[in-house]
This record gives sequence, structure tokens and C-alpha cells, in this order.
Amino acid sequence: MTSSGQRSKEFFCPKHDIYISPSTFEYGKYEDNLLWKNKSDRDLLQRIFQVKRESRIARDNNEDALTWNVFRFLEKENLLVNYLSRFSNTEEKDPEIMYWSYSQSEQTTWSKLVQARREFEQNPIRGSEPDLIIKTDKTLFIIEAKLSASNNTVPTSKNPVLKKNMSTEVIAGIILFLLQILKLSQLIAEIMNYSDFGYWGGDKIGR
Repeated sequence: MTSSGQRSKEFFCPKHDIYISPSTFEYGKYEDNLLWKNKSDRDLLQRIFQVKRESRIARDNNEDALTWNVFRFLEKENLLVNYLSRFSNTEEKDPEIMYWSYSQSEQTTWSKLVQARREFEQNPIRGSEPDLIIKTDKTLFIIEAKLSASNNTVPTSKNPVLKKNMSTEVIAGIILFLLQILKLSQLIAEIMNYSDFGYWGGDKIGR
């Protein structure tokens, strides 16, 4: 791949169907980087890609692929309830998982996130896009996956001015995941960008 990350025939390996760069490689077909890719999986991904800002899911060290491979498994095997209940120390029910802001029930960007972007973001069109939002009957989980990148995050504002008063008595489930699954590195919840939205969103949906 070129220095800007674009694919180039010059760096293509036809034997392995990958594009090579100094730091990574990219599969010719993004499905080759995924564990869960049957028809229903691919159909869901195509709907997600319509609202997702960008995707580098074909790259071998990509956090989007990590997110999908881990949490799609938990979703398909009905393991989310037990998994999330362990972190919140309460019995969670009726989880709805949203990959990269896509709501499967609304079939578009989650409306509460769109509203939050208008509340918080200077440029809502380029607003925050959590890797995962999981809404249960009690808790709002907001998760940012990290594979090899730094978890150092600087908030856009140290003293944000909010349009509405925020309730401090909401349950915002922002969790720290330390997983080593299928030899993938740690998955870390990045809370700095999404803590304000977590409190706001939990208040809005009664969590």
C-alpha cells in the first residue's frame, strides 16, 4: 500500500491476496479478516457500512475487525447478557448491540446518538462514533476498542458547556475490557471521548 494507505498493484501479493505495507497488510477481500461472515453477517455489515464514516476492516491489525470478531460472536451465541452482567454487577436484560452507531432496530444511525452529537459536537456530521453501544434494560455501555494504538486521549474541551443540565444519578456503563481472544491483543474501553455522552444518554433513555 502507498504511504497514504491506498492500495497499489505494486504492493499486491497475488498468492496470498493481500496488499503489503511497512507496518501492516490488507486483505483483498475484507471478509478474509472476519470470523463471522455468513449471509446474515454480510448483510448486516453492508447496512452498517452505509452509516459508518470509514472502514479499514480488511487490515490485519484493525480494531474494527477485532470489535466484530469478538462481539459478533457474543451476540450470535447469546452470551451478551451474562458477559455484561458480570461487569455491571447486576442482571442485565434485553441487550441491543449497535456496531459503529448503527441501530439494528432503527436500521440507521441510532437516533439518540444523532441527538447527542447535536448537543455536544461542533461538527455533528463528523461527530463521535463509538465502536460499540450496547443498551440493556438498565445500563448504557459505550465501548471503544483498542488493539495496538495508545489509549491516551485528550478531551476536546476540559470544561464543556452543555446545553441541558446533566443528571448525575444515571447508570452509564463504561467498561474496561482486557481480553486476549484468538491471539488478538487487549481490547480497552476508551472513556475520555464518551463519558459525557454516557451520562447524557443514560439520562435520556432512563438508564
